Amino acid sequence: MIKIKKGVLLCLLMFTSFLNAQFIVTGKVTDTTNEPIEFVNVVFLNIENNEIIKGTITDEKGNFTIKSDRKGEFNLQISFVGFENYIKSINSSINLENIILNSINELDEVVIAARKKIIEKKEDKIIFNVQNTTLNNGNDGIEVLKNAPIIWVNNANQVLIRQEPATVLVNGRKINLTGTDLSNYIKNIDSENIQTIEIQTNTSANIDGNVTGGIVNIILKKKPLGLNANVKSYYTLYNKELFDLYNGASLNYGSEKWNAYLLYNFTKNKGNGNFNSEFIIKENLQSQLTEGYFNNQKDNHNYRLGFVSELSKNQEFGLEFYGTNSNNTFNSNNNIIIKENDPIAKGDNSLKEFSKKYIYNTILNYNYKIDTLNGNIKIIVDYLRHNFNNIADNNSVYEFGNFIDNTEKNTTNSKTDIYSIQADLFKQFFKKFKTDVGTKYITTKRYNGLLSETLTNNTYISNDRTSEFDYKENILAGYISVGYNLDEKNYFKIGLRIENTDFTSLDKINGDRNTHNYNSWFPSLYYSRELSNKNSISFSYSRRLRRPSFNTLNNRVNKINDFRFDIGNPNLNPEFINKYEISLNKKNNFFSIYLNNITDAINGVWRIENDIAIHQNLNYGTNKQYGFEYSLKSNLTKWWEVTGIGELFHKNFKNFNFNLNKTTTFFNLQNSIKINKNTSLTISGNYMSPFLSANYINAENYTANLTLKKSFLNNKLNVRFYYDDIFNSQRDRNNAEFTDSNFSFFQKRNTRSFTIWLQYSFITKNKSRNSRNNSNNDTKGRL
Repeated sequence: MIKIKKGVLLCLLMFTSFLNAQFIVTGKVTDTTNEPIEFVNVVFLNIENNEIIKGTITDEKGNFTIKSDRKGEFNLQISFVGFENYIKSINSSINLENIILNSINELDEVVIAARKKIIEKKEDKIIFNVQNTTLNNGNDGIEVLKNAPIIWVNNANQVLIRQEPATVLVNGRKINLTGTDLSNYIKNIDSENIQTIEIQTNTSANIDGNVTGGIVNIILKKKPLGLNANVKSYYTLYNKELFDLYNGASLNYGSEKWNAYLLYNFTKNKGNGNFNSEFIIKENLQSQLTEGYFNNQKDNHNYRLGFVSELSKNQEFGLEFYGTNSNNTFNSNNNIIIKENDPIAKGDNSLKEFSKKYIYNTILNYNYKIDTLNGNIKIIVDYLRHNFNNIADNNSVYEFGNFIDNTEKNTTNSKTDIYSIQADLFKQFFKKFKTDVGTKYITTKRYNGLLSETLTNNTYISNDRTSEFDYKENILAGYISVGYNLDEKNYFKIGLRIENTDFTSLDKINGDRNTHNYNSWFPSLYYSRELSNKNSISFSYSRRLRRPSFNTLNNRVNKINDFRFDIGNPNLNPEFINKYEISLNKKNNFFSIYLNNITDAINGVWRIENDIAIHQNLNYGTNKQYGFEYSLKSNLTKWWEVTGIGELFHKNFKNFNFNLNKTTTFFNLQNSIKINKNTSLTISGNYMSPFLSANYINAENYTANLTLKKSFLNNKLNVRFYYDDIFNSQRDRNNAEFTDSNFSFFQKRNTRSFTIWLQYSFITKNKSRNSRNNSNNDTKGRL
């Protein structure tokens, strides 16, 4: 019996000794985009001779567990082809949590791309992995976005999500340009430099409250050293006299610790169109018909100069200057016919305008990585100056009727200064919590001046429409956003943004002053659950506001002709938007049901005063839109890829006079056909049935386009031929009912065109780093 007890005691001592000797190391391996890496080698190495003692590999989620039954100290080595090795000394059990492997060179990014699906869902973002598609060479940023899911890029190169302009970011920082300036910027991003496109239909707390649409974030590749340059040119022909011309060049050079870049382009546009519009005054059934044509010419210069430097391993500093100058000439001639039962007046009106605009923008970025807190601090300082000057000569001559011929000159000047500073802190706690906190301050100063003069006895004399107006606005914002992985399948994110807005407006002619201060709360909520086969379902909610543009926040009165005027409104309030969405993501298919509810909606309203039509922006009711959206991106064959959006939505506009409803269908389809290794053909088109915009009912619209692409010299030279709006079908047509009138409008611009496009790239053996400065000054969009 004693021997048995001794044997049991000896076994217990040996087992205890074994437990004391064994230790376990766990962790998760990801790349710099936080993407899990599968099949990574994880080994224990003998410190003295690097002999492998024990080894394992990571699973599909990047997780690993490795055990040792030996005492002592070992080197833990984590390695994967194309990445820098991770080595850490280990002598006891430890959970290393998230281990990030850095890529070695550009080849590594190809390795990463090869492991990723083309489209993935990650937290509240849809990830489009560009480098894993045929778009990864010889395309520009606009072409990439045209092929991305959910996004619609129309023929004017506007980036839209659910018919609303999207906010575009590069590497997480907002590009504060609009219209052709924004499209030109995106066109100058080569697809070779784009790693992924992140798409959000919901809006997070870290985004300005004034951002109401979806978000498109272009993530650039991290490149090694060297020189990268390209020149680009295209010519678009509408007819013998109408064209668009673009010439541009960019240069990017990076060394071990710094990166410099330069971009310049010049555009010249000549266009024309015809139009007609009519008011029917309800009281006397008087018709006011205006019909005519217009032509315009615009010259535009854009330039950007930037510098980014790594001050230390954890610090980066950047400075950028951006500028644009443009001259625009606009001429219009139209007939004016006033009739009740019979014509009572007929005249000719001519308008000649010349405008000059310039924007200067300076951006300073500072980033600091806090290793001890597993976090990052970002500071952005931004200054923008915007000047606009316009001279308009307006002349009216009447064939008959009780109206007096007249000539006017209207000189408009606006000056805007916007200053902003922003600080953000990102921190990750353990593996489950991600926290974003930040603050932002924006101050805007705006001057609007109008000198209106009437020609009297060969002398221009100022009339009563002359005005001067000052506007100052201060916005102080703070936010917090927390994301939490409940478990491997459930993700939850909640955020709150608070903005205080204080503004003062001053009429410098009569001395009227208006001040206002208000607080706005913007909660946001997102929840997603992963289903089987990597499918997922999600719900989101956010509250947003849309502030009126600075162009309307004044008291100016602009003359269109003797019977139509457009006036400002310094008393406009912002409109508020509540957005709800339920989405199902199934492989490369996306299904969404959504509701957008807008209160105090800002709309352009016409009213009649003494038989004169006056247009003014007002807070004019509520808009509701709910709908179903389906988006897909699929390779039907090895040579045929389809990208499409289909949408069925219903809009309701309601105020004290009207309750209007309209159901609309929309689809956009793009077929990319690969003819051979260097040649492809794209056939695209879109259609929208009649739709409601406030109390305007817009006619259906459709278009079809063809693009042929060919590359030469190992993809250094790329050539394209575009045939846009094949059926010449693009036009604007709408009608609306107002309290005292009915209004109809038609306009046709030159839209059918043929374009030849050329780009040549100069690349050294080691490509440039492609770091960039960008701004988060969302106020610019209101210019």
